Amino acid sequence: MFEDRGQLARTVAGAFRILDSWNLRGDEVRGILGFPFGAQIAEWRHGTLESLPNDVLVRLRHVIALYRALKNTPVEPAVWLRLPIAQFGHQTPLDRMVSGDPADLLAIVTYVKTHQLTSSDAGGSGAPIVEPRGATKWR
Repeated sequence: MFEDRGQLARTVAGAFRILDSWNLRGDEVRGILGFPFGAQIAEWRHGTLESLPNDVLVRLRHVIALYRALKNTPVEPAVWLRLPIAQFGHQTPLDRMVSGDPADLLAIVTYVKTHQLTSSDAGGSGAPIVEPRGATKWR
């Protein structure tokens, strides 16, 4: 999976920088990571990775994938994460992400990647627009 512990440490540190850039509360970070104890999160943030479970690593990889997918959108990721999306029952992506279920993280990543690809293929900008009811729709 990783060539060495240094690569693992850089990946984890990068994922935490992304989470920080999204201006998340502590409980939101805990939800995204599957509700570990705060002390565990502090250890991981500071590079103590011996207790890092594989499922948390998978979640962090989803965070990185989402960050990369959102880089090409004109909306700030911290804003986009808080916009309701009709396809998710008018929940925000962040609402889904903090559920504790890694499948919800993957669903958000898949949604962004799929809708960007579809909009590009159709000649659209890939930019999300907010409909009158507040739901995000992709062109």
